[in-house]
Amino acid sequence: ASEAWTGPAMTELRYRWHDQMLAARFTSRLPAICGLGLYGYRGTDWLGYGGYAWLHHPVPIYWPAKESELTDTAPAFDTLIYVDSDATRPPEQLEFKTLHCFGPMCVAQRQGRCEARPMARLPLPEGLEGVAPR
Repeated sequence: ASEAWTGPAMTELRYRWHDQMLAARFTSRLPAICGLGLYGYRGTDWLGYGGYAWLHHPVPIYWPAKESELTDTAPAFDTLIYVDSDATRPPEQLEFKTLHCFGPMCVAQRQGRCEARPMARLPLPEGLEGVAPR
Protein backbone atom coordinates (compact mmCIF):
# COMPACT_ATOMS: atom_id res chain seq x y z
CA ALA A 1 0.00 0.00 0.00
CA SER A 2 2.82 2.45 0.78
CA GLU A 3 4.27 1.82 -2.69
CA ALA A 4 1.11 3.24 -4.23
CA TRP A 5 1.50 6.46 -2.19
CA THR A 6 5.21 6.79 -2.93
CA GLY A 7 5.08 5.60 -6.55
CA PRO A 8 5.64 7.94 -9.49
CA ALA A 9 1.94 8.62 -10.22
CA MET A 10 1.06 9.68 -6.66
CA THR A 11 4.33 11.55 -6.18
CA GLU A 12 3.56 13.62 -9.30
CA LEU A 13 0.00 14.25 -8.10
CA ARG A 14 1.15 15.29 -4.62
CA TYR A 15 3.73 17.64 -6.16
CA ARG A 16 1.22 19.18 -8.59
CA TRP A 17 -1.39 19.82 -5.83
CA HIS A 18 1.09 20.66 -3.04
CA ASP A 19 -0.01 24.26 -2.46
CA GLN A 20 -3.71 23.31 -2.62
CA MET A 21 -3.17 20.60 0.01
CA LEU A 22 -1.29 23.02 2.28
CA ALA A 23 -4.17 25.49 2.00
CA ALA A 24 -6.68 22.71 2.77
CA ARG A 25 -4.61 21.58 5.77
CA PHE A 26 -4.43 25.17 7.07
CA THR A 27 -8.22 25.45 6.67
CA SER A 28 -8.74 22.21 8.59
CA ARG A 29 -6.99 23.77 11.58
CA LEU A 30 -9.17 26.89 11.69
CA PRO A 31 -11.54 26.97 14.67
CA ALA A 32 -15.20 26.82 13.62
CA ILE A 33 -16.11 27.47 10.01
CA CYS A 34 -19.64 27.30 8.62
CA GLY A 35 -18.92 26.73 4.93
CA LEU A 36 -16.02 26.53 2.47
CA GLY A 37 -15.68 28.02 -0.99
CA LEU A 38 -13.06 26.89 -3.52
CA TYR A 39 -12.35 29.30 -6.34
CA GLY A 40 -9.95 29.79 -9.22
CA TYR A 41 -10.07 26.64 -11.36
CA ARG A 42 -13.28 27.36 -13.30
CA GLY A 43 -15.46 25.05 -11.22
CA THR A 44 -13.10 22.07 -10.99
CA ASP A 45 -11.53 23.22 -7.69
CA TRP A 46 -12.95 20.27 -5.74
CA LEU A 47 -10.43 18.00 -7.52
CA GLY A 48 -7.27 19.15 -5.73
CA TYR A 49 -8.14 19.87 -2.11
CA GLY A 50 -8.69 16.43 -0.63
CA GLY A 51 -12.34 17.10 0.18
CA TYR A 52 -13.60 16.18 3.62
CA ALA A 53 -10.62 13.85 4.16
CA TRP A 54 -8.48 16.98 4.59
CA LEU A 55 -11.09 19.47 5.76
CA HIS A 56 -12.21 17.77 9.01
CA HIS A 57 -15.19 20.15 9.33
CA PRO A 58 -18.76 18.95 8.61
CA VAL A 59 -19.66 21.99 6.50
CA PRO A 60 -20.90 22.43 2.94
CA ILE A 61 -18.32 23.00 0.20
CA TYR A 62 -18.95 25.16 -2.88
CA TRP A 63 -16.83 25.54 -6.03
CA PRO A 64 -18.17 28.40 -8.13
CA ALA A 65 -16.81 28.57 -11.68
CA LYS A 66 -17.23 32.29 -12.41
CA GLU A 67 -17.02 35.49 -10.39
CA SER A 68 -20.80 35.95 -10.68
CA GLU A 69 -21.30 32.48 -9.14
CA LEU A 70 -18.78 33.32 -6.42
CA THR A 71 -20.74 36.46 -5.58
CA ASP A 72 -24.04 34.54 -5.61
CA THR A 73 -22.82 31.66 -3.40
CA ALA A 74 -20.54 33.62 -1.02
CA PRO A 75 -23.26 34.04 1.65
CA ALA A 76 -23.17 30.24 2.07
CA PHE A 77 -19.52 30.11 3.22
CA ASP A 78 -17.26 32.12 5.52
CA THR A 79 -13.96 30.57 4.41
CA LEU A 80 -12.51 30.68 0.91
CA ILE A 81 -9.52 28.98 -0.71
CA TYR A 82 -8.67 30.79 -3.92
CA VAL A 83 -5.96 31.19 -6.55
CA ASP A 84 -4.30 34.57 -5.99
CA SER A 85 -4.42 36.25 -9.38
CA ASP A 86 -6.08 39.37 -10.73
CA ALA A 87 -8.70 37.18 -12.41
CA THR A 88 -9.58 35.06 -9.36
CA ARG A 89 -9.08 37.31 -6.33
CA PRO A 90 -12.44 37.65 -4.53
CA PRO A 91 -14.19 40.99 -5.12
CA GLU A 92 -13.72 43.45 -2.24
CA GLN A 93 -17.46 43.76 -1.62
CA LEU A 94 -17.50 40.13 -0.42
CA GLU A 95 -15.24 41.24 2.48
CA PHE A 96 -12.97 38.18 2.53
CA LYS A 97 -9.68 38.93 4.30
CA THR A 98 -6.69 36.79 3.38
CA LEU A 99 -5.26 34.84 6.32
CA HIS A 100 -2.36 33.05 4.63
CA CYS A 101 -1.06 32.08 1.17
CA PHE A 102 0.79 28.96 0.07
CA GLY A 103 2.36 29.83 -3.25
CA PRO A 104 -0.55 31.05 -5.38
CA MET A 105 -3.16 29.43 -3.10
CA CYS A 106 -4.68 31.67 -0.41
CA VAL A 107 -7.08 31.10 2.47
CA ALA A 108 -9.43 33.96 3.34
CA GLN A 109 -12.32 34.45 5.74
CA ARG A 110 -15.16 36.88 6.19
CA GLN A 111 -17.10 37.77 9.31
CA GLY A 112 -20.66 36.63 9.79
CA ARG A 113 -22.79 33.56 9.50
CA CYS A 114 -23.43 31.26 6.57
CA GLU A 115 -26.78 31.05 4.81
CA ALA A 116 -28.09 27.53 4.25
CA ARG A 117 -27.85 26.79 0.53
CA PRO A 118 -27.76 23.48 -1.35
CA MET A 119 -24.39 22.25 -2.54
CA ALA A 120 -23.86 21.35 -6.18
CA ARG A 121 -23.60 17.65 -6.91
CA LEU A 122 -20.11 16.43 -7.71
CA PRO A 123 -19.79 15.87 -11.42
CA LEU A 124 -19.32 12.25 -12.41
CA PRO A 125 -17.08 11.03 -15.23
CA GLU A 126 -18.87 10.35 -18.48
CA GLY A 127 -20.48 6.92 -18.41
CA LEU A 128 -21.04 6.89 -14.65
CA GLU A 129 -23.94 9.35 -14.49
CA GLY A 130 -26.49 6.53 -14.47
CA VAL A 131 -25.03 4.81 -11.40
CA ALA A 132 -25.15 7.88 -9.13
CA PRO A 133 -27.62 7.70 -6.24
CA ARG A 134 -30.62 9.97 -6.61
